[in-house]
Amino acid sequence: MQQWLQNFSVSKKMNAITIMFATIIGLSILAFIMAAQSFKEDFNNFEKRSLVGVKTVLETEKELNYFSRLSR
Repeated sequence: MQQWLQNFSVSKKMNAITIMFATIIGLSILAFIMAAQSFKEDFNNFEKRSLVGVKTVLETEKELNYFSRLSR
């Protein structure tokens, strides 16, 4: 293995290292983009659910106010 590496010139070794780092950075960016998309979908689902919850709370409050007025 060491003999094999010694046969390469410095520029070829530098090019190989650069390609490895570029590949690692590219994969990291891809993973980040996928995680961001997942986060966006989760946030949109949470927003929809929270709006349904707020609507339910407001309807319940309206009904409680109605019963309170009837009992006076």
